[in-house]
Amino acid sequence: MLWQEKAKTKLGKFLHKYDIPQSELHKWTNKYVSQTMISRMCVEKEYTPTTDKVNAILKALRKYVDNDVTYEDFWM
Repeated sequence: MLWQEKAKTKLGKFLHKYDIPQSELHKWTNKYVSQTMISRMCVEKEYTPTTDKVNAILKALRKYVDNDVTYEDFWM
């Protein structure tokens, strides 16, 4: 049986590209964004998180991965 990869959002693909576990992103946001919420952001394309959650994710990614990430990279 072949393993099939789950569909991913742009955020999910970004984390996969940089080999960042969702649990690590959870830590980077100082646990402000729950692991469940991060998981939803990574697999549910129709899901749009609140502004404060988006800002926490972007702040963490800018600090630890890429200083140039923007809202449009993931949710536009």
